[in-house]
Amino acid sequence: MSELTYREAADHLNVSPATIKNWTRQGLLSAENQLNFQESDIIHLKNKITSHESTRLSSRANKSSAIRKFIPTEYIENRISRKAVNQLSLELKSINVTPATFLFALSLLLIEKAGLMTNRNFHKKKLPEIHHIGLSREMNNWYRLLNKPSINKLISQIDAMPIPEQRDTSGLIYQMLQSEGRKSEKGSYYTPPSYADEVLGLYGTKGQKFLDPCCGSGMFLLAAAKKYGSPENIHGWDTDNTAVHLARINIMLYFSELQFEPQIYHRNCLVEEINEKYDLIATNPPWGLHFNPEDQKVIKQKFKSIKTGESFSYFIEAGLKLLKKGGVLSYMLPEAFLKVKTHKDIRGKIQTKAHIKYIKYMGRPFHRVQTEVIRVDMTLFQRKGYSTVFRNNKIYSVDTERFNSNTFNLFDFNCNNTDYEIINKIYRKKHKTLKNNAIWILGIVSGNNEKFITDLQKEGHKRFICGKDIESFKLKKPERFIYFNRKILQQSAPLESYEKSPKIVYKFITDKPSCAIDRTGYLTLNSANSFYPQLNYPIEVITALFNSKLYQFLFRKKFNSIKVLRSHLEQLPLPSFNNENYRKIVKLTQKIETCDIKIYKLLIDELDMLIFELFHITDGERKYILGTL
Repeated sequence: MSELTYREAADHLNVSPATIKNWTRQGLLSAENQLNFQESDIIHLKNKITSHESTRLSSRANKSSAIRKFIPTEYIENRISRKAVNQLSLELKSINVTPATFLFALSLLLIEKAGLMTNRNFHKKKLPEIHHIGLSREMNNWYRLLNKPSINKLISQIDAMPIPEQRDTSGLIYQMLQSEGRKSEKGSYYTPPSYADEVLGLYGTKGQKFLDPCCGSGMFLLAAAKKYGSPENIHGWDTDNTAVHLARINIMLYFSELQFEPQIYHRNCLVEEINEKYDLIATNPPWGLHFNPEDQKVIKQKFKSIKTGESFSYFIEAGLKLLKKGGVLSYMLPEAFLKVKTHKDIRGKIQTKAHIKYIKYMGRPFHRVQTEVIRVDMTLFQRKGYSTVFRNNKIYSVDTERFNSNTFNLFDFNCNNTDYEIINKIYRKKHKTLKNNAIWILGIVSGNNEKFITDLQKEGHKRFICGKDIESFKLKKPERFIYFNRKILQQSAPLESYEKSPKIVYKFITDKPSCAIDRTGYLTLNSANSFYPQLNYPIEVITALFNSKLYQFLFRKKFNSIKVLRSHLEQLPLPSFNNENYRKIVKLTQKIETCDIKIYKLLIDELDMLIFELFHITDGERKYILGTL
């Protein structure tokens, strides 16, 4: 049996290196010289995990690492490859990542380019002869770093496996070999080929310097190679050594008739001081990447304005520093970057340093990743102006000047000029807000619903409502009970806060406000929150406005969120009406609260029409608003 490094042991057990170190500290694993592990010990531990002999370890492995491996379908370019990939995936379930990736890369040298290598047979611990100086040097350098017994053990197994035909076959296999947890840990999901081609097609110009600072196995670099026809101005960096080897091999295979040193290096632009400037910088930076303590200290000092610690924010600021005047920076980012309060730091930096020239809403391009993705193209700040937005197969322009007045530096690109005119019309009416004018009560987080929640009322148990019990204006009578003890509940407000009434309760997970008046004083679970208005304004009018179609439109366009946050509701206007209009809204709201289901919709439509009229919304604007909902 051979020895395994921390990284190889983590890959073998499908957990993170941090988990391996933690298990070592706890005495569950023993490292040789505090560096390597006996492969037999790792295999023994894996058997204990998979057999559930150790429930604690099984739970930890599943929770922290997401041990499943899956096919990144967005990376596959054709149906023929898909069949080979499906077959290959069945054979990759228990293979060590790094040595397997090396052997697959070695196999591709024989398959993809005839004459580069005569065979895959190892002789006297040397690689087979590779008839390309650069590729031979690269493979030998990589081979020297690897665990030789692991390599020899895998040779015959990998030799019989099918190799799919792809632009970046090695990168695809590398992604398939890694567990879902490891990819999530690194915040790294590789870029689909079509997106890389699109960016280089728009901005790539032969003779200009191109950089991908988070290049992975090199999809953007290959798109640049296709566009430029030469490796001369193609630069790539990454902190993943295996990915760097693959990217260098990929670019040398693409230009196999040339002898050159790829400008692709193991490099961290967040830590190093780099003075070069580039005409085009395009990448899919890692999201939510956690840095080691040494790097984190340097990064925090270098990027002082970024308070969130979010990796993509660091890479945006670093990219702008590396960009030439007149150049373009194009990044794939989570849509939340545009609107989530915590990312106001990087939005503020962009507002002062750059101009966003193009935004493309891309949906969910990454398999098993539910995050909505956007492509953001920007230049260094030259002039204020309009951004072009592509969304839902429609193109429109947005005046970025308006962002200067948005709360939290919000980038509301989902809001076109027509939307913005209607929103301004709503806010021009004299109004108050709930900001500093309400007491807010978060729903209860029990930490263990099975333990605390019951269908029967017992001593110490209280009725509660959750999100599904709330409809616009109406509240279902709760049928379940929760044991209320603030000392042992994970999160709760004081009991008297919940039991005070009337209060407004609202759903938390939804893309529009949906609220009702609680006149009984129920507790709420964490899918429902509540508040008491603390201003001279009828509670029925607040409820009517927040539930109205006009405010549904306002919420979706202004916040574009699947969660209703306190900060959102605090920004919604509570306009001044005359007493007669207040009375009309209050009367209608009270009718809807108690009405039969048969007239529920009729009354809501009547209330919506009244609110449209009070804001002087024209028939054309009303039809437009209803068409967006």
